[in-house]
Amino acid sequence: MYKFYAQMDSKKDNTFDIEYLHSMLSLREFLKFGYQQKLTPKLLTPDELVQVFKYVLSDSQDKANESNDKKSIANRSSAMVDYDYFKKAIVRISIIAQEKLGGNNEDLLKSKLEAENKQNQQLEAQKRQAADKFKKKDQKSKAEMDQLRKQFEAE
Repeated sequence: MYKFYAQMDSKKDNTFDIEYLHSMLSLREFLKFGYQQKLTPKLLTPDELVQVFKYVLSDSQDKANESNDKKSIANRSSAMVDYDYFKKAIVRISIIAQEKLGGNNEDLLKSKLEAENKQNQQLEAQKRQAADKFKKKDQKSKAEMDQLRKQFEAE
């Protein structure tokens, strides 16, 4: 999955070789990942997803500053993260989502699930009411058409 998203953005900076670009994940690709995997807006806000990326990017660049090999030099200026830092981002996303879902507090998680179920039930009830209203109008229209047809036939 990482490789799929790492190769999505065709607008990456061309100053790096294509192999390097396809092994790194940009912010744009990371956001696509978040939306397509329904992490945003279900579990994290878009701003939180950006913050997670910035955090792992900063961590990646700090680590790159400690070394002078070719990959580290490229990582300092690329504003992209590799697979290891992508995994760290997934861990951070999991932590944030777990806190939002109640973490170890089962009562909070249970109340959130109940509230979501109640909201879904209300939406279903609204849909049924709208369908019933439509059926009544349709039946009324049919009755009026039958009455008009009988009047026309009587004349």
